[in-house]
Amino acid sequence: MTVEHMETIAITRRASGRTVSYRVPIDAALSRPEAAALLSVSLRHVYRLIKAARLPIVHERGDIHIPIAALLDYRDRRSALRRTTRVGRARSTSTLQIHDSGSSPVAENGN
Repeated sequence: MTVEHMETIAITRRASGRTVSYRVPIDAALSRPEAAALLSVSLRHVYRLIKAARLPIVHERGDIHIPIAALLDYRDRRSALRRTTRVGRARSTSTLQIHDSGSSPVAENGN
């Protein structure tokens, strides 16, 4: 049996006064607030992107989620557009990062 090389993305959530970090595979989907954090946009902007069919959605457990691969593709296209139209202007970066599954596990932080 072979183990596939799978990329993961680190997700950090804050709930009930605790910050929890964990990894999800690239082929998973994120909630709308997590998608907004990944793209560094507002939740309202994510709703607009969904309505304009610029982001695909999937229904999981009675809620709407957005595939991570689609979010990364959108982010890459948007950053390429920014590079060509806004030369010299600083760009913000997302707090979510892509990691190889071989890297060390993410610990829970009790902040």
